[in-house]
Amino acid sequence: MTMPYSSLIAFPISICLVAGVKAQAQELLPHVNCKNSQVNSRFFHVQCPDMNRGVYMIPKNFDLSSIHPFVYSLEITRGYVGAEELYAILPRSSLDNVTLFDFNTEDLDPRFSIMSFFRNVKSHLRNLILTNVKILYLERDDFRDFFKLEEITMHKVFISVIRPDIFEDLSKVIMVNIGTNSLQSIDWSFLKPVSGNLKTLRLTSSIRSNSNWTCSDPKFELGVLTTADLSENIITFLPDCVMNTFRSTTTFLHLHLYSGINPYCRDSRDCGCCALCSLANWVRDSSYRKISSINCGNPPIKYENGAFPGQLNYEMCNEMEAGSTNASIPVTEADIPTTDPVTHLSHNTTHGSFSTFVSTVVGDESTSITAYTDGTPSATVLSATASSVAAVTVLIGVAALVAFRR
Repeated sequence: MTMPYSSLIAFPISICLVAGVKAQAQELLPHVNCKNSQVNSRFFHVQCPDMNRGVYMIPKNFDLSSIHPFVYSLEITRGYVGAEELYAILPRSSLDNVTLFDFNTEDLDPRFSIMSFFRNVKSHLRNLILTNVKILYLERDDFRDFFKLEEITMHKVFISVIRPDIFEDLSKVIMVNIGTNSLQSIDWSFLKPVSGNLKTLRLTSSIRSNSNWTCSDPKFELGVLTTADLSENIITFLPDCVMNTFRSTTTFLHLHLYSGINPYCRDSRDCGCCALCSLANWVRDSSYRKISSINCGNPPIKYENGAFPGQLNYEMCNEMEAGSTNASIPVTEADIPTTDPVTHLSHNTTHGSFSTFVSTVVGDESTSITAYTDGTPSATVLSATASSVAAVTVLIGVAALVAFRR
């Protein structure tokens, strides 16, 4: 059977037309500095690299309509988006990944709106990376209708508050990475909507104090979480409501707590202070839990690869806490740790330990801290702090009072 002559002519013409359309699409660029790289036979990676001092001005010199129609991933470095409600990526059904670096970073630049810029593509985005982007605050609607989003990275986005409803519409997220912010308030319950699938959590260099860390709805577990990175935060212990979300034993959990700027147990010689008693008990309760990194004491000692808690003994902490409770000493507003992390440490957050009682009665915080930093009396420190007969007398009197009340 022979092919008609007309078909023989039409076939190569059609091939040329398709090739011409693909070539034309490949040359389609939102800016002359951008480039299209083929991911496979159909999709493209669109990359707009740093222009040194130049800025991709949307819409002035950057044409959103010229982003490749078969774009799979989009990466833009150093950009500016004008009036937030007017400009957005045009519909691109193949777009899965977006990475933005250094957007709207000047003082007079408007806030970058997640909700507006991604409104035409959010329903199918799977991976979103925002680094050094002027977001300022997160609203519930920012991530509304991101039905397929699996990974979120927000580094240095200048947010100060994380509310419990920001991820309300997300259910498929497996990785959350939030870092280098200055959080004045964080509600741990923001993870509840994503708790079913979340495997990796990185919340680093952002939490400024334990007192800014709350849980409005603590009744959930991060049941499939395998990595929790809370390193480089200014905290002295993990709140119980946070620890309770780590209770599942169905997966092996690696917890990173190292902080070069704020070691734990800063008034102690190691990680044996009572502020970490709950954490030590949590680790020992299950073979599925491991502290990958933590540093404590002055000078700091680093514990790696499950070395914490090791042979550290916290029995005295439990006894002191029980004795303090039995004594029924009223808690006043002065006993509540302040928001300043250094002051928080100076108040010795040992969960009602004997040292807190001494500090309350004697009124000499520095003496009580150095005397009982790890929950056990130190003869060396006692001799140093008992340089006056009056101080020794007061301590003996307090000890007698506690024994009497027991």
